[in-house]
This record gives sequence, C-alpha cells and structure tokens, in this order.
Amino acid sequence: MGWHQGGRPWGGLDVLHGSLQIDLGEGTAVYTLAVNAGKTSWELVSFASTPNDAPEFKDSEYANLRAQMYYESNKRLLRGAVIDAKNPEWLPLIEKQLCWTKGGRHKINGKKICESKVEIKNRVGQSPDLADGFVLGLARPVMDRLPENQVGGGEDFIRTGQMPHKMPEHPTPYDMETDHEYLYD
Repeated sequence: MGWHQGGRPWGGLDVLHGSLQIDLGEGTAVYTLAVNAGKTSWELVSFASTPNDAPEFKDSEYANLRAQMYYESNKRLLRGAVIDAKNPEWLPLIEKQLCWTKGGRHKINGKKICESKVEIKNRVGQSPDLADGFVLGLARPVMDRLPENQVGGGEDFIRTGQMPHKMPEHPTPYDMETDHEYLYD
C-alpha cells in the first residue's frame, strides 16, 4: 500500500524503500522473522507513541502518532494524493476503512486525536486494519535516499520484501542413527 501524487510515488519523491513500519500490536512476530532474515530497516511502530511533527510534544498539534498518521493522510488526500495498493481488491476496503476513523480534540490539552480501534470496532463492527496499515506509511518522514547511503548496488541492492521469510535452518537435535535399544536399562 502506498501513496501516489502526480504519477510519482510519495508525492513526488523518487524513493526506494529505506524502511518499513510495522504495527507494534500485531506485527511483532513478522518483525522478529524480518530481523532474523537480515532486514535491519524494519521498525515496530506504536500507534500510541509520541507524534513526530515537532521536536517537543508540547509543540505538537497531535495527541499521539495514530492521530498524526490519520490527519496527515487526510491532508495528502485533499492535496490530490492517490491511494495505491499492491492488491487492487484492497482499494475499496482501504477507502471505506479510512472513513471509519473519526477525529476530534483532546478534552484537556486540545490536541487532535482519533477515535480508538476499540471504539471503531464497537461502532462499526470491524477493525480498520487495512486503513491502519495504509497510514503506517506516514509514521516516519520519507526522505530521498542519498546514493552514498545505499547498501550494495546493482542486483544485490537491498530492498524490503526482496525475499520471503522462513525459519533459519538448524540441525536436528537428536542423532537418529543412535541405537536407543538400551536407553532405559
């Protein structure tokens, strides 16, 4: 899933995937497999974490990262960004689920907030999982990758999702050739 604007990914930046954000609540196992496979640029993201739109939380307009991601996605869509997904069948579901999350203001500090997944599930009857996965792309600022910071080059250039994940090979813990005839004598 991703953003496109003006025919170019990420609102005009020529970007290779330098990192991949995964929901901390649901993606811990996938993250562990990725790290074991050498994917060092994958990151677990907590939707409840501090927003990153300002150096200090007191200067942020958002109550948490979830609110920042949803409000920023709304801004991008209003500026003409287009929703894109690897699986075209997801597009109507993403559009539908993005509309489920209501925004508001925190009662005490006045910062922008979004309704929680629990509230959405109670109101709509489903979880906005695809929408959450979609807005995860806004968890961290996307910047141009500088050539001097690229790992490898040509065919061996590191890209996210380059190879499927599998458990690492390990030896069988038991020697099957051993004679177990006298094991309990």
